[in-house]
Parts: sequence; structure tokens; C-alpha cells
Amino acid sequence: MRAGRLVITLILAGGLLGGCAAATAGQPSAPRDAVAIGCDELAAPAGGAAATMVERTVTTSVGETFRITLCANPSTGFAWEQPVLSGSATVELVDRALVPSTGGLVGSAGTELFTFRVAAAGTASIHLAYSQPWTEGIASAWSVNLTVVAS
Repeated sequence: MRAGRLVITLILAGGLLGGCAAATAGQPSAPRDAVAIGCDELAAPAGGAAATMVERTVTTSVGETFRITLCANPSTGFAWEQPVLSGSATVELVDRALVPSTGGLVGSAGTELFTFRVAAAGTASIHLAYSQPWTEGIASAWSVNLTVVAS
């Protein structure tokens, strides 16, 4: 009787573990954190320049998903515009999320996450601009230019 219970327990446990493995086998992996640009890096440069431009290169492979993390503070009226994608590599925006400040202070800067997937090899450019989206607003106060090299 005891041996029968043990066999049934082992069969059920094996089925549960096999089901968990099958559920995760076909799912894509979590995105790789490729670039993080904080508020300090985007702050107005010395010498009175009106805008800041940051350039980075991301090396990746076809099928990979990667994430860009940028400083963001929507309480100022600024927002990251839709990314402008160009070049021979096929790079697709798959997700975009605003993450509030963890400090708990109203008006504190948080981050915005942009997740991209590479569908074809080559070189692509991703341009992101941080602007106030109304007619009299400030355009491209901050710019981020990414070169994506995909193999």
C-alpha cells in the first residue's frame, strides 16, 4: 500500500515539473539591459548649451530583445517621443513603460523603459527625443542616438 502511494506521488510530481518546464520552454527570454542613461548624464552640459545629445552603440544578435532605460519626469511636461528607427537592421519597438520614482517624492524623476527586438542583421539607428509635446513647448531638450549593430 505504501509503495503504491509513493509511485502515485512520484508520477504526480513528475507531471507537475514537466508541465512547468513545458510552459517556459517556448517563451522568449527576458530582455537584456543594454543602455541606461540617468538624469545626471542628460542634464544641461557646461558652457550654456541648450540641449544634450548622448550617443551609444548596442551590439546584439538577431532574435535578441534588449532594453534601453532613460531618465524621465512627466511632471515637468516633458516626455520621450516615439523612437525613430532607420537602417538596414530590422529593429522593432516591442514595449514601452514608464516607471515612477522609487523615492516617493512627488515630482521626482523616474525612468522610461524601451524594449526592442532585433529581427534582421545589419546596422540600425534609434533616435529618441525628450520634448514638451505642445506647440510652444521645448523640442528635443535631450536626444539619445543609438547605433544598433546586429549579427
